Amino acid sequence: AGAFVPNLQTLSLGELFEHLIAAVEPSAKRKGLKVRYRPTQMTVVSDPLMLRRILQNLLANAVNYTNGGGILLGARRRGNDVAIEVWDTGPGIAAAERARIFEEFQRGAASERAGGSGFGLGLSIVKRMSEALHHPLDLSSRVGRGSKFFVTVPYSGAKATARTAEAAPASVSSMLSRQVLIIDNDLPVLEAMQTLLSRWGADVRLARDMDDIAEVAADPTF
Repeated sequence: AGAFVPNLQTLSLGELFEHLIAAVEPSAKRKGLKVRYRPTQMTVVSDPLMLRRILQNLLANAVNYTNGGGILLGARRRGNDVAIEVWDTGPGIAAAERARIFEEFQRGAASERAGGSGFGLGLSIVKRMSEALHHPLDLSSRVGRGSKFFVTVPYSGAKATARTAEAAPASVSSMLSRQVLIIDNDLPVLEAMQTLLSRWGADVRLARDMDDIAEVAADPTF
């Protein structure tokens, strides 16, 4: 809705990848999935927090809809750009669904089969963030074999001197010194946000529904 104004910086993909994989590993391990990334020394120009959120969503989806095999996060140079890729060995996405799944309130057949309870907003948010950043987003997929989502980001040969994607923005530093309640019906998203905010020093509690909220509210330590 235009609420996000990109703050473009030079950032290290290697450091970003390391943090992203650490956040998604617990969910992947519970499903018996192998999740890994290809180390890289490349730097790109993007908004650290927005790019991180895009990749968090793509990785969370990959874990959610993959029941065997694994997930790979990597990047490859394409001229003046870098394609950041999220590969999975999930059920794949039929050609007829590939545009529709980026629309609001749309969930693909894989989500229906998995009994997903989300509202179908994850990929639409990813799409809007990528458009705000002018980072093209696309996918390739083979039904029964898996999918690859990739976002194309400007390459920067410069050393990353700005704050890393893991650092807390100054605008939220006062909030993160307090207690934080995260409410979301998507467990991988909750776990990823808990990992990030805890590293920033927040006392984080999680809730998926009204019962969870009531339980946290009744806790005298919160």
